[in-house]
Amino acid sequence: MLEEVRFLLNFKMDAQSLMTLILVGQSELWEKFQLQAYAAIRQRIDLQCKLVHFDRA
Repeated sequence: MLEEVRFLLNFKMDAQSLMTLILVGQSELWEKFQLQAYAAIRQRIDLQCKLVHFDRA
């Protein structure tokens, strides 16, 4: 399914991307993007935010 996402994000008109995709997931999602097979998708990520876990304090 991630390869299909890559094809959607690759579509541009007048040098502008027509689609913005927000992926939200646990750290396992980013770990998957670190694999060489997903390098093309990783290159299309413009912004990445990580929230650290809260402690009881």
